[in-house]
Amino acid sequence: IANRQGVVKSITINAEGVFKDTLKLKSNKGEIYTIQTNANKRAPIYLKNGYNIVLNGDANKFMDSFKFSGDGASNSNFILAQIAKSRTMNPQLILNLEEKEFRKKVDQLKFEYDSILDSYKNLDSAFYASVKQQNQQLVTSFDNAYTQNQIMGKGKPSPKFEDYIDIKGGKKSLDSFKGKYVYIDVWATWCGPCIQQIPYLQ
Repeated sequence: IANRQGVVKSITINAEGVFKDTLKLKSNKGEIYTIQTNANKRAPIYLKNGYNIVLNGDANKFMDSFKFSGDGASNSNFILAQIAKSRTMNPQLILNLEEKEFRKKVDQLKFEYDSILDSYKNLDSAFYASVKQQNQQLVTSFDNAYTQNQIMGKGKPSPKFEDYIDIKGGKKSLDSFKGKYVYIDVWATWCGPCIQQIPYLQ
């Protein structure tokens, strides 16, 4: 079991694939934790002191098969439903719609996310309020991304790239490559694998 600060507790799973444990959380507020058996098998679980949660699932169908029951289980089941909904959405296809269709789709998405939220009873009140706010922020995020997509989307004129240092010396601008295909590699100074690839890129 882990949170943003790291592993909270390691729990042994027996030969029958069963585990049982009691966690005493430092905070009395509910929080999303991660339950994982390895780096590739992780799932969210919403924990709060006083909850008594039972988890059933298939280790080979991690998260997709998970069902939570018991006191406080609705929160975790809701999170899984929300993730399943998110997997069906392709944001770029939505951003490529004409404005009227875009607005209709975003309103529909907010309605669907709110409907998922409201279909789960006995959610932690602070968690419910937070998710309700996130659903509204989804609309704002899409609106901002749509505005950017109108400027920077596929098929739009590129922004000006000017006075970039060439690996062979001198400076180049995007206009220097007019009529040619241009490969742009975006990397960061703190990204070790990115830096490792620079000689191959050159």
